[in-house]
Amino acid sequence: MAWNCRGLVRPKAIRNLRANIRKYNPDVIFLSETMVLDDRTISIVNSLGFHLFVYSPAVCKKGGLLLLWRSGVEIEPVHINSNAISVLVYSDPSHQPWLLTYVYAPAQWNNKASF
Repeated sequence: MAWNCRGLVRPKAIRNLRANIRKYNPDVIFLSETMVLDDRTISIVNSLGFHLFVYSPAVCKKGGLLLLWRSGVEIEPVHINSNAISVLVYSDPSHQPWLLTYVYAPAQWNNKASF
């Protein structure tokens, strides 16, 4: 599941995310524009019932990426920056991982060309 949550610290966003987790039971969730700083990330992740994650924190409460996955899903982070998270996913056959990249392009037009 992938979602631009537009601020994960908002109670409504957390409620909507929990409802979607109950409804769809995803093994992997990518959230963009979390607007969450380092100190809140772990408590939010734990409250959602996920314990495996990587993230790129928000800068001045802008941006922020978060990738969560459940135990049993084999994911190896490869590259993380403010606009993308790339991971290797080990599935069947497990000796042939595949690359998965979640992208959140820069909002400013002048930054898009270099991205």
